[in-house]
Amino acid sequence: MSSLLVDVEDELNMPGGVGFIDATDILEKGAREMAFGSILSIEGFELSDAMSALEIMDPRMDTGMAEEPPPFDPNRPLLPAEVCWILDRSFACEMSWHTGLALSQTVYTLRYVHHVGDITHPYFKVDDGTKLVEQSLAPENPERPLELVTLVLRASVFCLLKCCDLVWREVSRGHIVDGEDWSLEKYDVSLCENVPPESVLNLLDEAVTWVQGSSSLSSSWRDPLLRRLLMRKAILQALCSPSSPSTLRSAQEHLSAIMAGPSPPEPSGSVLSVFDPAIARRLISFVPTRIVELPLQSDVWQAIVMWLDQWDEVIQLIGTESLLSVKACQICHDWSLCWVLANLRAYGRYSPRRSTFMRSLSISTFFNGSKVLLTHDPPWLIDRFFLETAAVPPGIMSKLAAQSSEDDSDSSSSSSSLSSEGREDRQRDSGSAPSSRSTGCLDKNVELFEQGMARLLVDYFTSFYHNRARQRRKLASSLLDWHLGFTHTSDLVMSLTTPSFNSSLSRMPLCIRHVRLWVITEVVCSGFELELYARHEWTMIYWYLGQVLSSQVALLDELKASLLRGVDSLDAHSALAYVSVQRDYAWALRCFALAMRNLLYRFPPSKVHIDSPREQANFEKRFKWAFIAGYSEVDEDRPVFGKWRRWRDEQGLHEDGLNQVLDNLLHARDAFLRLSRCTSADTAAVFCEEAYKEFMLDLARACDANLSILQDSSEVVKAVIPVWKWEFSQWFPQIEISPPPSKNRPAPMDVD
Repeated sequence: MSSLLVDVEDELNMPGGVGFIDATDILEKGAREMAFGSILSIEGFELSDAMSALEIMDPRMDTGMAEEPPPFDPNRPLLPAEVCWILDRSFACEMSWHTGLALSQTVYTLRYVHHVGDITHPYFKVDDGTKLVEQSLAPENPERPLELVTLVLRASVFCLLKCCDLVWREVSRGHIVDGEDWSLEKYDVSLCENVPPESVLNLLDEAVTWVQGSSSLSSSWRDPLLRRLLMRKAILQALCSPSSPSTLRSAQEHLSAIMAGPSPPEPSGSVLSVFDPAIARRLISFVPTRIVELPLQSDVWQAIVMWLDQWDEVIQLIGTESLLSVKACQICHDWSLCWVLANLRAYGRYSPRRSTFMRSLSISTFFNGSKVLLTHDPPWLIDRFFLETAAVPPGIMSKLAAQSSEDDSDSSSSSSSLSSEGREDRQRDSGSAPSSRSTGCLDKNVELFEQGMARLLVDYFTSFYHNRARQRRKLASSLLDWHLGFTHTSDLVMSLTTPSFNSSLSRMPLCIRHVRLWVITEVVCSGFELELYARHEWTMIYWYLGQVLSSQVALLDELKASLLRGVDSLDAHSALAYVSVQRDYAWALRCFALAMRNLLYRFPPSKVHIDSPREQANFEKRFKWAFIAGYSEVDEDRPVFGKWRRWRDEQGLHEDGLNQVLDNLLHARDAFLRLSRCTSADTAAVFCEEAYKEFMLDLARACDANLSILQDSSEVVKAVIPVWKWEFSQWFPQIEISPPPSKNRPAPMDVD
């Protein structure tokens, strides 16, 4: 061991000592003598040993050596500005945790979290004998009141932990997936689970009272401290009562005052040691975590603003009632309002990313296992769906089933004079079962229909609050259920059809197929967002999307014609407005999809050639939800490989393909612009009118971007290489023209 290492051995204090010898020369010499790709190992060395060796210094498996942290005194007096800075950075830790980072990377880096029980009043403490004894203290510094730590900071840390505990309870309900959306690991650190929220609120009230009446606080920091305490209190109260708008408004008001007020300067020296980014190295952990950098404070405040705004959206949906009329639909167009809001938040290009807590809270609010929007029973959702999309009277199936049961009972009573033999002969001749049996079967089918529809609608709506990949998986998995639901409803409607309700009942299967076609559209289009398709498959995807949207337009035309026959009712007026907007939107998307299909056929984004068997395998893989057992082969909405091949083979015979592309792009752009000018009463975008307009304008901009290139001479277009970019829309790319490669420069490599 070198003398230098002997001198510093105690100082380094490394596990195993520091008696290392430099062996670099030996290793380099041995490496030169080994053949390329060979490995030198001792006897018995296996693959598992090699993988275990990789864990050392691998950030995925090793958090690093646990060094001793700097000394920390939780009772050290602080300046008001320093306390303000600590409180601000604690919000940064909390908001970073809401983005999906682990507690060990965020909240637990605040060292007061691990010593909150050690923060005691400076004049008294409890010794080992549980006797109250006086503690001798140095004279108090008037610029550093001890209450800033013992009251203000202590109450804030308790409140931070309790807020995390309530959030943890919400996200652990099972609406989100641990490890995919969120890290539920607590690392054996308490989040004050056994401390009632009321006790924490009492601590905050005590701290607020001291700040308001303390003479040792300067006026410049009294209000900033007070605002931070009150905002922390309002957030805790909101978490205790998530559906209460008053506490949320209070938090928003205090946040606005904080953002407009003075910002504490970043302290220096030992105050910075209250945060330990490497705390994970000393915690009990199943999965190592890396050190992360917390966001800037200005970004933290903006994150809280968006967090509270998203919460406000959830609260606004609670308890909406059904008072559908032309004037009131902008307030109470309940089902379609929820659908439009969820769609925009999921697909909007500029929609802020919803935190995991907010997504879980949205799902719990929409359906908590017994109530829809915390106030309505599940049958309400079914009634509202059919009423607002097709003006079907609420509970019509149950009423008709009950009426059928009464009619059968009356018929049975009037025929009681018939002999048993005569009744059996008549039933045998007509081929019908006894009336009581058929009526019971009808009632059972109606009950199964209501249960299945409620589950389908809840799953469909809540799917928009999952991350994009999981949402697509859930929607794809539900397509078979929507298909079976459409078939079952069609059969049930046929058995219940009466002359007085024939028109209303016939619209029910159309409503279910309408949603199923939107689900298919969302599954297909989200594949572009998630980059699931190879470039040579784009033409095929847009071909099928055009077919689905064509079916959607035809269905909505049929539904609209049926509603026009009953337009004298207020419900029909409201449903007609919904169907009209949906029809225009589907027609605009269809025009865009057909334009992209033809454009991609003429200018393929990939030169990869796939043989027919491989292409069919890829076709069935991309639309695998349509090829599972139970999905009918005669379903008109099912993708058929033979139809795709016929279209592709026949497309080469058309010479006016580019003109068709231009016409479809113009039609789509004009339709999107018209939709952007619609009122919220027509679109049901009451809570997101501006976002709805921006969504439609983005689609119109995507059309314009393609038109601006393609309206040039076709000869110029043929002479250049197209490049595809996703600038305005996540569903439709824009073509850009790049000059042809020169003789001295190779063409860009085609990578799929």
